[in-house]
Amino acid sequence: MVAVTFYDEKSKATLASIPKWRRLMRKHRSDGLRLIVVAKSVGGRCDEPPFRPDAVVCDTGGLAKVYGAQ
Repeated sequence: MVAVTFYDEKSKATLASIPKWRRLMRKHRSDGLRLIVVAKSVGGRCDEPPFRPDAVVCDTGGLAKVYGAQ
């Protein structure tokens, strides 16, 4: 199973969700759960999440906007 979340270091909702993602990953990684983080790009630089997902994708083309995660 793959979970995808959006990351914006200035978003209170994003920062509040980090402990939940960490717990979910600890609990289910051995069951095959993988986490992909779509990080917000600002000025050509992508936010780096303060945890280690399986992959980080830099959103330079408005992916978050398409999915309503601005």
